[in-house]
Amino acid sequence: MMAVLKEILEVAAIHTIERGIKKTNKLIQIKSTKKYIEAVEIARKTWLSFVSAQLFLFLSAVSVVGLLVTGLLLATVDGQTKLWIAFGTCSAFFLLFAYALYLTTSEKKWLEFSGANKLIEKIINRPY
Repeated sequence: MMAVLKEILEVAAIHTIERGIKKTNKLIQIKSTKKYIEAVEIARKTWLSFVSAQLFLFLSAVSVVGLLVTGLLLATVDGQTKLWIAFGTCSAFFLLFAYALYLTTSEKKWLEFSGANKLIEKIINRPY
């Protein structure tokens, strides 16, 4: 009788330890994924700062060139058509780079690119 009781306690203890190990592994995975996502966020914000500075400099340069070209067109010929072309070109530059900024600063795109979405799905879909 004592041997059976001892065996039952040993099996229960082993089962409890195994269950604790599984939960500990799950917790480690969750914390690791959280740190990974935080690192991706830091990288994204750094990239955002860099791209914003570059975009500002580029748009400033384009604006100066646009002002000069528009001023020259105003000074020489009747130029309404030429002004519309200059305006459209400057607007196209602005919209193109605004769209590029949008694409490179999207948090969703960064999570997809870094693979963090796969880690999140892996953790969410795994049972304890």
